[in-house]
Amino acid sequence: MFISAKNLHKALDLILAHDVFASVPLPPFKASIKDGYAVIAEDGQGNRNVLSKASMAGSNEVTRIDRGFCARISTGAAVPPGANAVVQVEDTELIMQTQDDDEKIINIKTIPVAGQDIRPIGSDIPMDDSNPLITKYKRLSSIDLGLIAATGVKEIRVFRRPKIAVLSTGDEIVSAGQHRPWNCVWDSNRTVLMSLLLQFEVVDLGITPDSADSIFNRLNEGMQNADVIITTGGVSMGERDLLKKVLKEDFDANIHFGRVNLKPGKPTTFSTTTYNGKKKYIFSLPGNPVSAFVTFKIFVEPFLQLLSGKYFDFENQKEANPMDKLFKWIKCKVVLDKTYRIDTRPEFVRAVINFSSSASFPEAKPTELNQMSSRLLNVMSANGLLFIPSNLDGRKFLENGDFIDAILF
Repeated sequence: MFISAKNLHKALDLILAHDVFASVPLPPFKASIKDGYAVIAEDGQGNRNVLSKASMAGSNEVTRIDRGFCARISTGAAVPPGANAVVQVEDTELIMQTQDDDEKIINIKTIPVAGQDIRPIGSDIPMDDSNPLITKYKRLSSIDLGLIAATGVKEIRVFRRPKIAVLSTGDEIVSAGQHRPWNCVWDSNRTVLMSLLLQFEVVDLGITPDSADSIFNRLNEGMQNADVIITTGGVSMGERDLLKKVLKEDFDANIHFGRVNLKPGKPTTFSTTTYNGKKKYIFSLPGNPVSAFVTFKIFVEPFLQLLSGKYFDFENQKEANPMDKLFKWIKCKVVLDKTYRIDTRPEFVRAVINFSSSASFPEAKPTELNQMSSRLLNVMSANGLLFIPSNLDGRKFLENGDFIDAILF
């Protein structure tokens, strides 16, 4: 976890790292609800002498109200000592003015009641050392920040979002906008990933060819400037897939897993290392665009939210399951034009999920029956992923009308 102090103006949507208590009650004084006159309720109806010093919001003037007197007061201003009610200006009548046209005598046309149009001390926010105003692990909204500011606090400690570095690898890719040799393709992975990471500070490491020295240099730059590195490509079984070798030999990285039983995304790799005394996290995703997108949604996104302070309970040292919390799991009825062959690996199928008030379950239709991991078009119209368990339980096909779990994104 990354915890840092932040000015309130820069803390929106971050996770609070400590409880916040109200240091003073709000309002800290009895405050007027209306523009009008601060009076003594027991004086009842009738004429009042108006004190020359009014009680205005923000004014430092303090004037005591005695029987038979009143003072002009504005909304939000402190009720002067001695007064116990406020009469709105609409319920008064000017009787006499001074030579300077100031109010001298007014008539109170209603019978005031003690406490009328006064906000008691602490009526908005009570001061309570046992109950926090805002609790730790709360994702901070603009209203949360306003409440904290109202207690006089300027700076809070939050879970800092990790800094992310993004790197594409491969001799066969070039950046969009650059000349493309006939045997190369333009890189879409960095564009997709960086757009998914807009809430984070991102370092663009560009593209590295399949060279151990080049991969080392780019990873080293990422280690220096980021907490998490996301790479695409270079993790399959080809002789030029050098990424894991460089991570292990040059950075002494611990490869936690280097294959996953999942379609798409089999080569997905996760490793960690310590660089200049700081822990670094490296996700190495497949180079195929669809595989990179799906594995980011399944593995990387929950992890980044966890690092940002979401779904973690420090007091009990118990992780919540990011998959259960972050994604919106729903039960869907599958719509198929023909049967869908179930793979030997669990599969996340890109799908369009439609909701209808007339249907008991949302309906989900794969964007294409041919779910090629290189074909980014099959993600373009998708708004969810269907989770299809492997056929190891003996089932070979998914049929039209079957029910299945899905993730919305």
